[in-house]
Amino acid sequence: MHRRYVTLDLLRGIAAIGVMLFHNCVDVVPSGYLAVDLFFVLSGFVIALSYEDKLRGGLAQSAFFLARFIRLWPMIVVGSVLGLLAGLAHYTAHPGDLWTLGAQFSGSLILLPKLAIAEGDELFPLNTVFWSLFFEVVVNVIYAAWLYSRRAQGLLIAVVIVSAICILLQPEIRMLMLFARALLGFFLGVLVYRMSKKLQWTAVRFGWLFCAAGVVLILAMPTSIRPPGILFLLTDAVFCAIILVAAASDEKMPSKSVGWSQWLGDISYPLYAIHRPLFYFCSLLIVRATHDLAAYNLAAFVASIAIVAASGVVLRSFDQPVRRYLTGLTRPYLKTKGRPEAAFWEA
Repeated sequence: MHRRYVTLDLLRGIAAIGVMLFHNCVDVVPSGYLAVDLFFVLSGFVIALSYEDKLRGGLAQSAFFLARFIRLWPMIVVGSVLGLLAGLAHYTAHPGDLWTLGAQFSGSLILLPKLAIAEGDELFPLNTVFWSLFFEVVVNVIYAAWLYSRRAQGLLIAVVIVSAICILLQPEIRMLMLFARALLGFFLGVLVYRMSKKLQWTAVRFGWLFCAAGVVLILAMPTSIRPPGILFLLTDAVFCAIILVAAASDEKMPSKSVGWSQWLGDISYPLYAIHRPLFYFCSLLIVRATHDLAAYNLAAFVASIAIVAASGVVLRSFDQPVRRYLTGLTRPYLKTKGRPEAAFWEA
């Protein structure tokens, strides 16, 4: 079993909370959307940590895809159902086409985006954050089909090419820009993992704290760099440095901080997957009960705390039990050179 980096759990939890506050509280976390880019860099690092040696050692690609399905799908179901309930609640106040709602729910369940999108449209209208899960699956396929076996030089060339594409793309070409962001972050994460294996990085005292503060600072700062591709490239570069320091300094984290850091990492995915539809219901009450921005943000912050608590309940009562069940059910099919291989459902 691969090592679990508790500091990376902490960063992932902070990123999930940052995205939630960006969506829930007006102008409180102006750059919270950049947390998604941190997710992609972390994903590249953790996927390479969990699977690179296994894939090179003979783990079947089908086993990799099955393990990733087990990791992602349970919360996709929960997020889709909650999105459907929010869509039905919206339908009662603003009647529309139920067939469209049904098609959006079906697309959400199987991560099939709305490809023909106009200005302001979402790839997944019932749960808008699912766009990143869609591209997470895409980059996972690219990783298992090609990237894991590439040497460092090939990976570096891929990073340079994607960086150039990201910088040159116009933000109006939205689908390609989102894809470029996912590729750039994920490729850099894999590169950081390989660097961390080959180079001896010195642990930094309180490195975990500096890394956490760095992520908070990035998400809280107003950003106006244009074109946006340069912003994503610079931010990803900083995130890479933060992850290197975090991984090297992981064992320096005080033992009393380990438990809640792991908990934040555990709830990060459920929180990310359910916060949008849950806050829709909260907002119905908040908008009626508040009369100014300060009161709205205070109420939204309280609702956000409740959503974090709800994410913990969903994690323990549904996400983890379902993943464990599916892992046990499919274990005979996860093989490396003829031997059973456990699915890394925590990756």
